[in-house]
Amino acid sequence: MIVARLLEYAFLMPARTCSSCSACCTTLRIDSVSGLSTRFDTGEDLAKPAGVPCKYLGPQGCTIYEVRAAVCRRFQCDWKLGLKEFPEESPPLRVGYFGKNRHLFVI
Repeated sequence: MIVARLLEYAFLMPARTCSSCSACCTTLRIDSVSGLSTRFDTGEDLAKPAGVPCKYLGPQGCTIYEVRAAVCRRFQCDWKLGLKEFPEESPPLRVGYFGKNRHLFVI
């Protein structure tokens, strides 16, 4: 289902930039896939289980933002896309879910 949602939004341009929310950096599972889960500079695999913070998540967000993996670059939560169900003041970390289908997470 997550793959279908990624494809559904693949061509939408984000209405917002990532905030200090960083819920996706902890909540989402990253499978090991060459070219998708690897850093652009070193090729280090960033695969991790769901619910585990990325080792590059710092107090201000991603510490390797410029060289983050393709899977991280491609992920668009509904808040970032500016969908009407998500007002500016309600990023995922505040409301506890990523999208209109209420993909819940716990941090």
